[in-house]
Amino acid sequence: MLSHLSALLPYFISVAETGSLTAASRAHAITQPALSRRIHQLETALGTALFRRHARGMSLTSAGEVLLRRARLMQIETQRAIDEIQLLKGEGKGRITISAGPYWCLTILPEVVAEVTRTYPGFTFDVHLAGAKPEVDAVASGRYDLYAGGFDVTYCRGLGLEVVQAATLSYIVFAPPSHPLADAIDIELAELAAHPWVQYHGDGAWPFIVETIQRQADRPVSVQVSSDSLATTLEQAARGACLMGLSQPLADLAARFGLRPLACQPLDFQFPTGFCYGASAKDLPPLALLIEKLEAAVAD
Repeated sequence: MLSHLSALLPYFISVAETGSLTAASRAHAITQPALSRRIHQLETALGTALFRRHARGMSLTSAGEVLLRRARLMQIETQRAIDEIQLLKGEGKGRITISAGPYWCLTILPEVVAEVTRTYPGFTFDVHLAGAKPEVDAVASGRYDLYAGGFDVTYCRGLGLEVVQAATLSYIVFAPPSHPLADAIDIELAELAAHPWVQYHGDGAWPFIVETIQRQADRPVSVQVSSDSLATTLEQAARGACLMGLSQPLADLAARFGLRPLACQPLDFQFPTGFCYGASAKDLPPLALLIEKLEAAVAD
């Protein structure tokens, strides 16, 4: 029975991720009725509904959410087992996926990843520049092997992740030299809300900054431009005379785009950074070496 259920899981995952029998059946090159029968078989075997059927497609029930989380972990563990076997055979090939904030992508990760690839040249590292909480969830679900950036330590541990804390970073407000607040010596939070901002989508601290400003200023923060690209965001801040927030270690990067810290920093905001990974991550030697190198880098 177990092997039969395992064979049905890929179909279940596809439907869960697409929310559509039509899209999932295309992905598996089977008919929609055949896929529907497989989902029904899985639900019958488990004795519970995994999906809610509605006009817009299909959404997971509570039982379906549990199964999806565990099924994804089974997939990642299976892939890690294959990678380990290939290493034992001297055919070490595989992929390690990392999500990281800009501070980590631009300072610590490049050298660490280079060191690991020299030891395991057959492994590919897929590094995504991203934000905080959603990527932590993705590590817990197995979509990423490791996340490095700002996060809530308690939240990560609540997901069963291993956590290594690093530096606490200060959040700095930047602006072009011509900005009205650039050289002001006394800035109130209300003044930050009175000027447009640019938002980098990968800024994990952004929600906390907005909440702080809006609570004190009693007015919304105006976002003039938002982007998934850090370079685009910096360029827009420089050209559009907008405010932008970054962690202190990225001041040199901001300077390359003509931005500089405000003379007065009314925000007193710091956030912890570090990295987190699943409990079984160290079972894969290249990932274990990556974690070891990261631990050494943050200890220096």
